Amino acid sequence: MRLQFWAADTLRFSVTGPEPHRFLSRAAAAGVRLRRVRWQRDGYAATASGADRRRLERIARDGGWTLA
Repeated sequence: MRLQFWAADTLRFSVTGPEPHRFLSRAAAAGVRLRRVRWQRDGYAATASGADRRRLERIARDGGWTLA
């Protein structure tokens, strides 16, 4: 049931770490639709579907980035 809740929601997140633009590229290549992408002093902020939460977490973990 919890996964269904995330799937119906939108997720606002920020990504930090080495070369955070590469995270955005990998997420887009994985089929994640990123919206409202904004540059921040230490990385980027964006919005994505809640259904993509686990995929984003995996991409961040594999690349050494931090999601908040």
